[in-house]
Amino acid sequence: MMASAFWSIGHWETVRHMLRVLLLYGMAATLAFPIGLFLAELAAGGKGPT
Repeated sequence: MMASAFWSIGHWETVRHMLRVLLLYGMAATLAFPIGLFLAELAAGGKGPT
């Protein structure tokens, strides 16, 4: 998501606005990844790769 926001950089009004959006996407990814990983492990029933 952060990369997607970065690629559309030409459409932002100001650099400050662009940085805020990139930071928001980066923070969301940082929080969502460990939660998603934990939920995936729960859904797998504790069975990891062999």
